Amino acid sequence: MARDMPKDQDKAQPTPFANAICVCFTAHILYCTVAACVSHFGYGTLGGIGYACTSHGVKLPTGVRGLIFGFGLFAISYLGWLPSLGILRPATTYSVNRSLGLLAAHLVYGYVTASVADRVARRFI
Repeated sequence: MARDMPKDQDKAQPTPFANAICVCFTAHILYCTVAACVSHFGYGTLGGIGYACTSHGVKLPTGVRGLIFGFGLFAISYLGWLPSLGILRPATTYSVNRSLGLLAAHLVYGYVTASVADRVARRFI
């Protein structure tokens, strides 16, 4: 059964170019096209591989490295290449709650990526 989408200000604000592939967020529902999901998970996978290949020389605790990685990925993506290519508007144009939610998700991603990468490295290296 289809539900009416609330007209809240916290939805992702894609540019017209991105409307065909964007992820639209509401308080309770996530709509995602196959292309957007595949590209998002693909980007996350490549980011994790990049982290695993480059983080071993950094002399910081695993959690700190992961948080720095997550923050960097958020900044590079939502303040850098996504707005530059016209895919999404910069995170600075979102509400504070939305921006903090995105940042928190990327910090969790970075922390988990670092934890898994370090455990795998200890097991096989």
